[in-house]
Amino acid sequence: MITFNKIIGYESIKEELKSIANMLKDGNELSNQGITLIKGLMLYGEPGVGKTMMANALINECNRNTFICRKDESEYDLINKIKNTFKEASENIPSIVFLDDFDKFAKNEAKGVIYDAYSTVQACIDETKDKDIFVLATANTIRYFPMSLLRVGRFDKVIEIENPNFEDSINIIKYYLNKKKFKVNIDVEYMAKVMKGRSCAHIEYMVNDIALLASYDNSSVLTLDYFIKTFIRAYYQVLNTDNQQNYKSDEEYNDAKIRAYHEAGHVVVSEILNPNDVLLASIYKKGRSGGFTFYSNEGMLDAIKLIECEIIRTLGGKGAVELKFGILDVGSTKDISTSYSLINEMLGVHTKYGFSFYDNDRYSIKETKSENIIEMERFYQKAKEIIFNNFEFLEKIANALLEKKVITSFDIKEIKSNCKINYVSI
Repeated sequence: MITFNKIIGYESIKEELKSIANMLKDGNELSNQGITLIKGLMLYGEPGVGKTMMANALINECNRNTFICRKDESEYDLINKIKNTFKEASENIPSIVFLDDFDKFAKNEAKGVIYDAYSTVQACIDETKDKDIFVLATANTIRYFPMSLLRVGRFDKVIEIENPNFEDSINIIKYYLNKKKFKVNIDVEYMAKVMKGRSCAHIEYMVNDIALLASYDNSSVLTLDYFIKTFIRAYYQVLNTDNQQNYKSDEEYNDAKIRAYHEAGHVVVSEILNPNDVLLASIYKKGRSGGFTFYSNEGMLDAIKLIECEIIRTLGGKGAVELKFGILDVGSTKDISTSYSLINEMLGVHTKYGFSFYDNDRYSIKETKSENIIEMERFYQKAKEIIFNNFEFLEKIANALLEKKVITSFDIKEIKSNCKINYVSI
């Protein structure tokens, strides 16, 4: 049976749900004290964050008669099912009506959302408002719900369930790792950083896939290498992750060399501007893309500095190839586009209400593309300056990428410790 004790993390939300469960168990006593009981609760958030699990924990804690309604019929039959569910709940009070995946009840049409099911639920709530029925719902989004349905008296509480935070992610990873009958040799904090923003379901899938890879290799140990392979396969769709694969021709090696220096440029610029920011970098091809660098985006509290850092590091790949080979980096088209968009955002978005986001004269409203291009060139020169002053670091990162095809923050830290680093500020 699912209980609150089986939900890892989400402490503040669990406390709120326990309070509601207590209300539902002691409703008569609270009413006698003049306390108005809430009639409904909506839990919403991305798929895989544990909304249904939390709802079931609440249901099991209350020990009330529960009537579940899900959309598994036609639109016409669903309307009747909703009405019948509330009718049964009325005849078996105290009770709970659980509307699971409630946002799927309405039919999405090209011209909008048809609200028949929502209107029916709203009418049923109003018709049974004098009976001891608690309405519980889960949804991926509340965007299309009519505001009249979400108001106090219907769904009194609307709680967003977000993806787990860093500490919760660590505990969830540990939980699923402990369920596997393998030895574990992985830095769990590193896993949590890489999987930042991922849902509980994603974490469970990743840990299981790590175990599958280890089992396929007849290994009894879950290692960092298995995690990296799983992550790259899952989120970058790279299936061939054999680090020892030899280059089949000089042309293939030269192509990989350019990719290695491109990604090394990203790594070097990011590590100079925001140390320990790079979590992993790879020259594995992702479709037409020549590689990828994955950042934590932590360490900079200043939002403006973070955007500037992102612009400069994005241009670092192009700068590294130009400085090393003296050629135009044809693989940097996406980087240039990304940088230009970030410059537009930094210089333009915050001025649309007639005032500048910045309280100094460094930036002002840019009204022409040419002025934005000037800013692009300034950032690009900064990227090349950083790379030129840390060329030993660039060479060693590129060589490591050529040899291993993927490097982690642990590799970068070791390489960095053996180089003379020239830090700069933006």
